[in-house]
Amino acid sequence: MTAPLPPEALSSERRWRRLVRRLRGVGPLGVSAVLCIGLPTLLAVLFYGLLAADRYVAEARIAVRGSQAVVPDLLGALGVPAQGGAAADALVVQDYVRSREAVEALQQGVDLRAIFNRPEADWFTRLAPGEPIEDVVKYWGKRVEVNFDATSGITTLQVAAFRPEDAVRVAQAVVDASESLVNRLSERARKDAVAYAEEEVRYAQGRVSEARTALTHFREQRQSLDPARSAEARLGIIAELEGELAKSQAELAAARAYLKPGTPTVVSMEARINALRQQIKDERARLAGDGGSGGVSSGLVGDYEKLMIEREFAEKLYSTALASLEAARAEAGRKQRYLVAFVQPHLPEQAEQPQRVLGVITVFFTALMAWSIGALAVAAIKDHAGWV
Repeated sequence: MTAPLPPEALSSERRWRRLVRRLRGVGPLGVSAVLCIGLPTLLAVLFYGLLAADRYVAEARIAVRGSQAVVPDLLGALGVPAQGGAAADALVVQDYVRSREAVEALQQGVDLRAIFNRPEADWFTRLAPGEPIEDVVKYWGKRVEVNFDATSGITTLQVAAFRPEDAVRVAQAVVDASESLVNRLSERARKDAVAYAEEEVRYAQGRVSEARTALTHFREQRQSLDPARSAEARLGIIAELEGELAKSQAELAAARAYLKPGTPTVVSMEARINALRQQIKDERARLAGDGGSGGVSSGLVGDYEKLMIEREFAEKLYSTALASLEAARAEAGRKQRYLVAFVQPHLPEQAEQPQRVLGVITVFFTALMAWSIGALAVAAIKDHAGWV
């Protein structure tokens, strides 16, 4: 015969039998609830209570401002903020902070790989050493949060790290990189605004130079500084000669009334008249060129006037381009934008992440919903199949 069990063993055996009977009474539905709800919740409690490392959050608030005033419109009257250049730059900053360019810029001042691989970090949330840049960018997106308020134009930046001083360093580096980006965008906008006006100035200056060169070449080739004035002077000479010719002809007619032909006085007058006629003919020939009826001189004057008109037009165009350039520079100065960090990152004293209680509650209700949906689906299938 076997020896009787001690009272303590009998008590323990009774408790196990009672537990087995209770589990049998629960049924499959209860077991599934324990596995689907209780087990994940227990694992969440263990993770957030024992394994999850504290993460400290450093916060900064920045705003992009510009010297150009925003003109109110109908949307502004309805409460919708105007999307000006500063607001657009703030949205650019929001996307930039999460980008690979921002990570590479931060790497020049702070070692993100070392910061997010501290000994305090847990295995699940640390950045593994030797990760490629693509994985570093994805990890960085989980540790930084950027929110832009379109109503106030304020961007809130939050950076989480495993040490308080690391969070402040990285947040300050992000603010500095964002300020550098806004300065580059503002400088690029100013250069683009002035570049077209400068191009117009260079074009007008080249046109003035070409017009002056063409006019100088024309004067050297034709041996005349101003053909138009030369033509006017020749016309004046011809008019004077024609006046003297008319006067001489009148005197000759008067002399013939009382002098005989062939007398020295008449002969002298006739010679003078013939000389005046020849001189008038020669002056007209010089004015007309080589004696052509079409008038080479008129073409010469026409070419000269075209060159003068081109030069005057080019000079006016150049003056207008210079005025436009000065206006563009003044407008670019009014459109200058800059970043203001009115809330600097400060050293956090208490870890804000992870939110342990909220994490456990989230896991519990998520598992509860999943189990409920699954239980309802199984019950519907059984009812549809006629199962008992």
